[in-house]
Formats: sequence, C-alpha cells, structure tokens
Amino acid sequence: MTMSLPGATAATTIPPRERWLQALGVLVFVSLVGPAIGAVLFPTPLSGPYIWWTLLTHDQGSLGDRLSVLGYVVLGSYVLGMVPAVAAALVMAVATLLRGRFGYAVAAGAGVFGALAVWLTFAVSNSTANLQSGSAAMLAVFVPICVVAALVCRWLLGLVRILPRKVPAPP
Repeated sequence: MTMSLPGATAATTIPPRERWLQALGVLVFVSLVGPAIGAVLFPTPLSGPYIWWTLLTHDQGSLGDRLSVLGYVVLGSYVLGMVPAVAAALVMAVATLLRGRFGYAVAAGAGVFGALAVWLTFAVSNSTANLQSGSAAMLAVFVPICVVAALVCRWLLGLVRILPRKVPAPP
C-alpha cells in the first residue's frame, strides 16, 4: 500500500511507514541541529561583542580557553533556539509527511513560523497576555536567524540524505 495524492509523483508514492520515519528524522534533525546553526551563524547582539573581545584579547589564557566561549554560546543557543527550531521542524515534518520532500521556500516559511512561535511564546509568557510585549525588534532579530538556520537545515537534510536530493523520474 502506498500513499498517493492528486498529482502524485514518484516522490509522493513512498510507503506510509517510510514516510513517517522520514518525517520523524526531519523533526529530530532540525530540532537538534537548528539552534546550533543559529548560534554559529548569528551570535546575539549581546553576546557577539563579548565573544570577539574574548577571542581577540591576549590576556585571557590559552587559545582553548578563548575558543571554549563558542561552546558556551552554542549551548546557550538551545535555551532561546529550541522553541523556534521545534516549531520550524514541525512544519518541515508535516510537509515531508504530506509530500515526501519539501523545497527551500517551505524551509524559509518554516523559519518565519518558528520566529513567530518564539515571539508569541515571549508575548504570552508575561502575566498579562499582551501581544505588543513581544516587540517588532525581537522579530527583526529572530526572523533572519530562523530563516537562515532553516535554509541551512534544509540543505543539510539533503546532504545527509534524510530527504531525497532529487525527485526520481516516473517509470
């Protein structure tokens, strides 16, 4: 038995069990790798100057001590990055479940959805559920980070072959 949608191609006729496993792989991969990618690509405005100051000053100990700061930034990225990564991973997993694969436009949309999810989380976490408390400045920081991280994750998903690289030609 295979799943088939109207206008189905060879990529959408994957058996249901394999499609679920593929969607689960997308969900786990993006949830775990996404926050680290966001931290490496775009250090937060508050931690960026500290990182460069620590890496460039000569009186801070060995090179290993200075480079360990990057490890702390990556670990800290999971605190702020887990909500948008899981939200984007859910969108990508549903797209994988429905179609067998997804493109970079869906990944970018999933990144925007992840940024909106973290914005909404911060807005509702106040004692009064005020959507204006999650400011536009926060969105201006999170949207580019989430979109670029989602695009890199999409590229990596194809690279590690969780997603098929190309749609096979119909027989």
